[in-house]
Amino acid sequence: MLDVARRIAANLGDGRIRRSLVLIALVSALASSVLVALIIGGIMALEPGSWVESQVTWMPGWLADGVVFVVATLGAVLLVWFTFVMVVQTVASLFLDGIVSRVEETDYPHLPEARGTTVAGDIVASLRFVGWLLLVNLAAMPLYLAAILIPGLSIIIFWIVNSILFAREYAEIVLLRRLPRRDSNAWRKRHRWRLLVTGSVITAGMSVPVLNLVMPVIAAIAMTHLCHRSSDALV
Repeated sequence: MLDVARRIAANLGDGRIRRSLVLIALVSALASSVLVALIIGGIMALEPGSWVESQVTWMPGWLADGVVFVVATLGAVLLVWFTFVMVVQTVASLFLDGIVSRVEETDYPHLPEARGTTVAGDIVASLRFVGWLLLVNLAAMPLYLAAILIPGLSIIIFWIVNSILFAREYAEIVLLRRLPRRDSNAWRKRHRWRLLVTGSVITAGMSVPVLNLVMPVIAAIAMTHLCHRSSDALV
C-alpha cells in the first residue's frame, strides 16, 4: 500500500496528469456554479415573491423577493452539493482514459499498446455510471431512512453501496482498455475484496469537500496500479 501511495504521489507530479486534474476541478466547479445560477434564475422567473406577498400581506414586495431569493439560493446550493459527485464524475470521464494511458506509459512501459476507448464511449459509460449511482442510491433510500433508527448504520450502508459502484466503475476504466468485457468481469470477481477496499477509499474521498474535485484522478491512478500489480496483471 505504501508503495502504491508513493507511485500515486509521483504520478500526480506528472505535468500531463496535473493539467488534467486542474481542468477537471475548474470545469466541475464552473459547471456547478452555472447549475446553481440556472436553478435560482428558473425559480425567480416564476416570481414566487408575488405569491408570498399575497399570502403574507404585511410583507413588502422587496422583502418577499429577498426571502425567496435566499431560500432558492440555499436550496440550489444544497441540491448541487448532493449531486456534485455526479458532476465531477461526468467531467472527469473526458480525461480518465488519458490519465490511465499516461500512468501505463510512465510506470509500465513494457506493456503493449492498449486499444483504449473513444471520447463518445467514455461519455456514454460515465452517464451510465452516474445513472446507476443515482438509481441505486434512490433504491437504497428506504434502507437509509430505516437505518436512521440505528446510529451509524445508514452511513455504513451508504459506504458499502457506493464502494461497490465506484470499485466497478474505476476498475472497468482500466480493464476495458485491454480486456473484453467477459474477461474484465472475471478479473473483477477474482479480486472483488481488493476492489471493495479500494472502492471504500474512493467513496471516502468523494465525500470530502475539495478532495472530491481531485478524487477521480487519484482513483484512476490507484486502480491502474492495482490492476497492473496484481498476481494476474493485465497485458
